[in-house]
Amino acid sequence: MSGRSFMEALINPEITWDKDGLVITRLYKCSAKTILEDELLCDRVYDYFELKNGKTYVDVGASIGIWTCDVSSRVGSSVIYSVEPHPDTYKNLEYNANVNKNTNTIIPIEAGFAEKDDVGGFEFIGFQHNSYYNSDVSNNAKVMSWDTFVDAYDIKNVYLLKVDIEGAEESMFKGMTKCLPERIAFASYHHDQRKSLHGLLRQKGYTIVHKSKHGMAISFAILSDVLKKEVD
Repeated sequence: MSGRSFMEALINPEITWDKDGLVITRLYKCSAKTILEDELLCDRVYDYFELKNGKTYVDVGASIGIWTCDVSSRVGSSVIYSVEPHPDTYKNLEYNANVNKNTNTIIPIEAGFAEKDDVGGFEFIGFQHNSYYNSDVSNNAKVMSWDTFVDAYDIKNVYLLKVDIEGAEESMFKGMTKCLPERIAFASYHHDQRKSLHGLLRQKGYTIVHKSKHGMAISFAILSDVLKKEVD
């Protein structure tokens, strides 16, 4: 990012950061001192599983598309579904996805995920351009279950799912019964949920293969049947 500091990119609108050909633009002013770009682009806190060409990736809680676009810059001939419920942040996601699609297909989706389908249920935090699932809130935000999502987009296999949805991870995982992703990288630091999330995924046939010791607690799970094949 020519002549600009990282913090300038975080607090000023229409700032572009260019890293190894990956171009991320923040189109709105964010007054929160977030370190999202640093966590995802510099530290790559969701990196554990090998990224492969020709696979399907899903980014739930995509924000402005940093992980989506980073994956797109490192794989080819893949499909990446990028899901974000906040209307302003979604527009920013669309912009970045269009700039960074390369040979891949990036499909932005304006929605949030929970255990069951709903309309409304998201509390939008304007100054952070963030959102939190709250079933008591009534607005026009679209809420989908995982099963509805895979049916709607006729998805047969997901190689890697990344999830960071501000504490709604447990609700989302409870609603997953179809086309379970082979691998999941997920935020497990919200509301001290790590233990309950790990237990829930084990019940669904996953093995927890790694737990980061980074400031952002990230966990990594793989379907036990997939893991067995890789070991064999």
